[in-house]
This record gives sequence, C-alpha cells and structure tokens, in this order.
Amino acid sequence: MKRLVGIYFILSALNLSAQDSLIAQLQGSWILTAIRMDNTLISSEFPQPGPYRWISPNTHWIFKSNGFYEIDYPCCLIRTGTFALRKEEELFMSFGTQRKIDELFTIQFRRDSLILENRLSYGSSYYFVKDSLPVKELNRFTTGYVNPVCLYGTWEIPVGEVSVEFDAINVWYPWKLPETIHVNAKNLHHYWANNRFYLEVDGVKRPFKVEKVSINENDLILIPESWVNETINKQKLERYQVSNVWLRRRNDE
Repeated sequence: MKRLVGIYFILSALNLSAQDSLIAQLQGSWILTAIRMDNTLISSEFPQPGPYRWISPNTHWIFKSNGFYEIDYPCCLIRTGTFALRKEEELFMSFGTQRKIDELFTIQFRRDSLILENRLSYGSSYYFVKDSLPVKELNRFTTGYVNPVCLYGTWEIPVGEVSVEFDAINVWYPWKLPETIHVNAKNLHHYWANNRFYLEVDGVKRPFKVEKVSINENDLILIPESWVNETINKQKLERYQVSNVWLRRRNDE
C-alpha cells in the first residue's frame, strides 16, 4: 500500500512538473498571425469557399503569471483575461470582455511557434509565433495606455441607416453628437487628456474611454464614463443602448 501511495505521489509530481514546464514555455510575448475557423460550423449568408476561413489579426499577446493581454500595437490594449492549465496540454482561458467568455484550448509548442486549438466554438485554431518586440515595450499597454498618434485623422459619427460590409445597420444615439471631427498633433489636447477622449455630447465635452482604435482598421470605439448614468436614468434607457459610440475614419481626404 505504501508503495502504491509513493507511486501516486511521484506521478502527481511529474504531472505538475510537466504543467509547470508548459506554463514556463507560454510566458512572454507572441504574435497571433492567423486564426483558422471551420466553415461547416459557421452560419453565414456569405460563406467563404473552401473548408476553412482565415483571419490574420497580427496582434501581440503577452502571457505572464496566470494572465494574458491582447494588444493592437502600437495603439491599444484590445482585451485581457486569465488562463490556467486544467490538465496537461489543456488550457482554460477566461476573456475579460463586457460579457465574460470562457474558452477551452489544447496547447502545442512547435519550435518557436504556438498553436491553440479551440474545443468549444467554430473549430478554430490560433497560430502564434515568438514576438520580436521587447516585452518592456508592450507592457505599457497592459495598464490601458492608448497611443494618441492612432487617434489622428478625420472621423465621422454615422447615424441612421449605415452601410457596412455586405449589410446595412441602424445607428442611434440619445444625444446630439458632431457629424465629423478632425484630430491632429496641433489640436490633440482638445480631444485627448489623461488617457481619455473628449467628445461633445449635447454641446458639452464629455470623457470617454477608448475601447479600441487601430492604424490598420477604420473604427474608433468609445465607452462613455459615469456621466452616462444621468442619461440612462432620465430617459429610462437600457445600459446597452448607450454602451459605446462608434466613429469611422474617413479616407477620402
């Protein structure tokens, strides 16, 4: 009996050692070069040909301790969350978005690459390569820093029926907002201070948190600060109705 107990503890120790080794390999920064999704598991009116569809985010991921950060360099933090090894080569990840999302992956290391295969949705596989940027350069984004240079440009605030790729959507806000704004190095101070974006709402400058901005995409998503509660209470709105403001970069100038 003592021998069996001894074998059990040895096997447990070996398993923990293997998990610690995987966690150690995962630490540091990676570039998410591609996501492959199984087309047969995706419902779409505009299916892509072939068995798979591919996305190329080229975002930077930092794994440290039991947390991870996805960064759209050199602009902003996209999302963050936690991870844990449930058993050898099985990674449980919890994404800290407005609506919590839990995902389960199998984990594989191949030389300087990392592959995470999602076991819960769309049969997706995430392909990473080791990052060439220093972790120190990326770390400043993990606390929510936004690079103001990424805010430069002419932005419109679409309302009403708005054309988007393959579709049209209706956009509505309970406030009067400017139709367009132009941000550059000379007037940046008018829109940007203390890591907050300021936009006129019913003629009054209000602070917003930048949820997402990119030099590779044309969307700027702003999240209203606590002042939005006054609108919610006064107009008896649901919070989701005023959860963000969408600005779209104009490339015609």
